[in-house]
Amino acid sequence: MSGNGKVSHGALMAVVQPGKMPEEFEVIGQLYSKRGRNGVIYTSWRFPFESGVEGETPHTTATNGMHQELSMTPDNPEKFEFTSPDIVSGQLEPNPFLVSRCAGDSEKGTEWHDKYVFVFRLLGKSRENLRTVEKQDGPDEIIGPPVFMEASVLWQKMSERGHPFHRAVLYRLIKRFACNNAAVRERYGFILDEPYSQELMKNREGPIRFDSDK
Repeated sequence: MSGNGKVSHGALMAVVQPGKMPEEFEVIGQLYSKRGRNGVIYTSWRFPFESGVEGETPHTTATNGMHQELSMTPDNPEKFEFTSPDIVSGQLEPNPFLVSRCAGDSEKGTEWHDKYVFVFRLLGKSRENLRTVEKQDGPDEIIGPPVFMEASVLWQKMSERGHPFHRAVLYRLIKRFACNNAAVRERYGFILDEPYSQELMKNREGPIRFDSDK
């Protein structure tokens, strides 16, 4: 650790929509695939996310990520519409849903890395094709098309093959939806009461600050 106090950031985009039943909601997941150095292909269900650029605000990183990760025409931003609602009230909420700080990358000269989570709602269609991300320090990464899934379905997929932080974000989304709705609480109670779910909230990567706590 360099101790220079320099902070990098990234943004995770939680894209939600109402489910088929009033007590359900759907969220976008993407399947990330990468071939390891041993030749084995590793896959992981995650939310879309974007690395921040120095001088860029976290919200700008998130909106840029929406275009890069989800749009069918990333070079034509006016053709891809989305909004930033509070997931319960529906009112516009440009502030992050949560922020998590973890250790930075000493090779890149950063002491800390902040992960910002923003909630979005699509107003149009997202891309339907695979996306390849070329990596200079390893094998290329293949990102599947964004898929809306009912929250408990994505939870199960992340449980079997997912990133712990992304699963913790999904847990917190479910908890937020359930905060003032008994039907939602009953629907997702098996997730909210699961011991491992609560263990996720300790977040081994670093402390989480939930800006949406009410």
